[in-house]
Amino acid sequence: MRILGFIVFIPASMLLAASFFVLFAVEKVKENGLKTFGKLVAVILIIVSALMFAKGIYTVATGKCPMMQAMEGMCSMGKGTGHMGMEKGACGVVQGGGITGGK
Repeated sequence: MRILGFIVFIPASMLLAASFFVLFAVEKVKENGLKTFGKLVAVILIIVSALMFAKGIYTVATGKCPMMQAMEGMCSMGKGTGHMGMEKGACGVVQGGGITGGK
């Protein structure tokens, strides 16, 4: 699971590069409204990339991937009995309820 933490660094770095180019382009613009909007977009990109870096560091340090834990939680909600009392297995898939035999 720790490798998923390293994979997050790629899009986070791309967001930082995009924010750099947005700030670079803002300096060439003459309108104040557009400058403010560009700076706001750059700040949002930096905040999102910082959150991605933090989540990646958490995943590398602990080995727990939050997305995998969320998917496991969704699968455990479906356990129990399914349609007509058939047992459900992993992720709510009904097991042993197919039509068998022939003529």
